[in-house]
Amino acid sequence: MNVIDRNFSYGVFAVIPPPRRLAAIWARAFAALGRSGCSPDATLVFTPKPVVQMMSDALEAQNPGIFSDPDRTFADLFSTAGLFLMELVRRLDKGLADAIPDQDERLRHILTRQVFEMSHNAILHDNTLEAVSGGVPERRAWLVDSGHFQVGNLAHMTSEERDKTIAEMLGDS
Repeated sequence: MNVIDRNFSYGVFAVIPPPRRLAAIWARAFAALGRSGCSPDATLVFTPKPVVQMMSDALEAQNPGIFSDPDRTFADLFSTAGLFLMELVRRLDKGLADAIPDQDERLRHILTRQVFEMSHNAILHDNTLEAVSGGVPERRAWLVDSGHFQVGNLAHMTSEERDKTIAEMLGDS
């Protein structure tokens, strides 16, 4: 029986056990947090899976067919653990199965053309890359090579810097 803590007071590992490849990344993130109590450079904000699913359900309810459109794009510009992007990739993988029958081709399309990410530090960025790629080196390379996954803190940028950074990331510059 799944019990949802409405206060979201439980830790990340109560919801998802980390894959072995993520263990070292999590350890570095938690070590960085522990050194200073709460380092602004390594702050981990975890969105529980039920909330991620509600967010994705809301997107779909407001935009029917959104996950079966190969031209739609999605961005998480304050990514920490990559859970929202993982859910989007899962839904796109299922939704695009008819349009792009070969799963490798479909995942390459999704990871290089449809999802965008920015994390505010390298540790969280690495965590997101690992999570979204599923630990598959080839898929991770697709993400890195796409230029759609970056380190940057939009909250510390001027509005002009934010606009330029997002335009470059989305290929609008």
